[in-house]
Amino acid sequence: MVVAKEKINLFTKGQDTDLDQIYDKFGIDYNLLALLMQKGVNKDGNLQIRWGEQQIA
Repeated sequence: MVVAKEKINLFTKGQDTDLDQIYDKFGIDYNLLALLMQKGVNKDGNLQIRWGEQQIA
């Protein structure tokens, strides 16, 4: 959420919104972010999104 807020702040200031620069600023490794978020389908065919061990949808 902080990264999204930073992107919006930069956009409203008219600055470049390159995600790589934002990730570097906050010390986020994109591959780590991809490992934490999982997307799949359950046995009923419904979409499931997980953040670590938490089920989001």
